[in-house]
Amino acid sequence: MGCCTSRPSPSDPADQPLSVAAQNAPASHSAAFARHDRAASHVSHTSMGRPGDPSLHSFSTRPNKPIRPPSPVLRCPPERALQPWTPTQLARERDAFFETRVTGDPAVWNAVRVICEMLRNGDVDGAQGMMDAVGLTCPTGRIKSDKIRGRDGERKKGGIFDEQGRGYDIPGWIVKDPDDLLPEPQAMEKLALDSVSDDEDDWTDDGEGGKKRRDEKGKGRAESVGDMVKVRARLSDRGSDVIVDIGTNQKVRALVKRISDQADGKKVKLMYLGKILAEDRSLADQGWQPGHVINALVFE
Repeated sequence: MGCCTSRPSPSDPADQPLSVAAQNAPASHSAAFARHDRAASHVSHTSMGRPGDPSLHSFSTRPNKPIRPPSPVLRCPPERALQPWTPTQLARERDAFFETRVTGDPAVWNAVRVICEMLRNGDVDGAQGMMDAVGLTCPTGRIKSDKIRGRDGERKKGGIFDEQGRGYDIPGWIVKDPDDLLPEPQAMEKLALDSVSDDEDDWTDDGEGGKKRRDEKGKGRAESVGDMVKVRARLSDRGSDVIVDIGTNQKVRALVKRISDQADGKKVKLMYLGKILAEDRSLADQGWQPGHVINALVFE
């Protein structure tokens, strides 16, 4: 006679232990699954409440959508970064984020860390498989958490939830590199050297054994320099700072000349927030704020 008892299909990823999901996962991610097998087992056993507990919901009835590729992150978080990070600093901040979580299940956070790595590498399918194996849900399909201000006040959008309904908030910069990352210092030096090479023709002999900029010749027109401000520049060849005065309307080339005078007449390129400053524009036009230090790259 027929039997009324039915069982879930063993092929359902949501009902598989992480070790089984790892066998069905792509080879490139089997190590990641294996690394968190014990953590996922801990999640499964500790999150199962008493039978009949009304606070628990089955995986299939909880709000859930397929996760999407992370959306762009325009800049590093201003509450954590006084200026944009380098890739090395970003990696260090990500490590610190996961190492300082005090809410939720540590085993779930370990799994979330791997999921974020997969998303950064463009493996959305692998990340979804990990989510299903650990029993995590994403009601909006977006892993990162955003704060939305509305008429009813501030509310959160996005994020993921474990089997007990606990939320895990994940900043956007955890799953996607910000667009304003600075190059590493070695790359900055190369950029400056290339810029100096292109600028060689802007210098000419001054007739006294020295050099001066061509565009300083023939000056005679008076122009408004604006309000005078003090600019602190850090010289790359000695590590010390110099402070010079310049008008807010003056071009960066005037600042270069004054800093060069204090650097024994050597060639100077100015860099701010990872970018070489254009000498035909003012500091304000290029985003400089009073009090910020400018890097002065000094060349022989």
